[in-house]
Amino acid sequence: MQTALSPTIAETDYSDAIDYLDDSFIEQIWHDLGGQVTREQIHQIAAEAAAEFRTATVTAFVPIFVRQRTRKKLEMLIDEKGNR
Repeated sequence: MQTALSPTIAETDYSDAIDYLDDSFIEQIWHDLGGQVTREQIHQIAAEAAAEFRTATVTAFVPIFVRQRTRKKLEMLIDEKGNR
């Protein structure tokens, strides 16, 4: 069962911040969350998280931080939907 997330994010150009958000990145999170959200939703949340680091001067750990923030936000949204 997939959880539908409400579109609460304004359209923003995250192109600079999502260079490393490839299919394997999205697929890994999708599997971690048991397919409860769509890959499109994962990409959207990951792009938002990546945008937060667009001015980082040291980028070695940015993919790790983006992955953590993405999972955490999606898990919270899944929990919110499950508790309604």
